[in-house]
Amino acid sequence: MQTIIVVLQVVLFAASLRLSWFIVGGKARFISFFVTYAYFAGIGAVVFTVFTVFSQAVFKVFDADLYKLVREAQLNNHPTPDVSESIVAMISGGIFIFGILFCTMWGILCWGAYRELNSLSRKRSFLAFFIFGIIGPIVASATMIIALAVA
Repeated sequence: MQTIIVVLQVVLFAASLRLSWFIVGGKARFISFFVTYAYFAGIGAVVFTVFTVFSQAVFKVFDADLYKLVREAQLNNHPTPDVSESIVAMISGGIFIFGILFCTMWGILCWGAYRELNSLSRKRSFLAFFIFGIIGPIVASATMIIALAVA
């Protein structure tokens, strides 16, 4: 079922991206958006996973006791212990935040490919980005609700 949800998310996000560009005058076909989005999202997902795993590994290896307490609290829905005194937890958090920033920059760089697909100006590209910023969270919320409903 998880695979179906992921495929649904990819298709819906590609469609919302296509709609954003269509509204500002984009003429590229849906299949072009789908293939481009799947490629960029796939790379972004792998990079984000690498940063997340590396962040967790640093925390687990260099402060195993605190890591165990944090994981137990998370798994049991208890408040997490204070990690502000742990340098390792701060470094681990920094690695995770760097991963988020890296993926954000990746997304911004990828946006240029959609502009090229549609042969539109930077002004229209910005407008499409703004529209996608409105549609994207709606799609994310909808797919989250669907995933929770079938879980």
